[in-house]
Amino acid sequence: MDSPIQQAAARIDGAFTAKQSQAQVLTKAISKATSAIDKFATRIESADVPTAEAHIQQISSVAQQTATRIDAAFAEKSAGMQALLEALARTSSAVERFIQRLETSKLPTEELETRLRSFTAKLDSLLEQFGATVTTVAQRMTAQNLACIRP
Repeated sequence: MDSPIQQAAARIDGAFTAKQSQAQVLTKAISKATSAIDKFATRIESADVPTAEAHIQQISSVAQQTATRIDAAFAEKSAGMQALLEALARTSSAVERFIQRLETSKLPTEELETRLRSFTAKLDSLLEQFGATVTTVAQRMTAQNLACIRP
């Protein structure tokens, strides 16, 4: 039987993996868009249109701005998530040590068990809020990225 802390950590790992998968999907979409832009630029260059160079410059600028914004967004969110995961790991470790101490001591276990259940419930609530926040951030990033890719 997993402890509540292990279950919480597993949920966080699952949420992080899901967000990482979404990031990979976005990266693939960006790669496809970049490839399409490259093909389009090649077609424009071969057409000898006087404005082709201006179009290529505009497309290149938009692509670079999009890539910069995506990198900045992921870096900003990644650092915050990493700090939160580290704090959660420390909390989990402290709770496990606390549980080990409780198991070896002779204290009123019913009261401690009630407090521990309350703590676990609050931790679960925080984890759900964290998951919702991560989902919202990913959705916003996806929307921003798609908005930047559309002409």
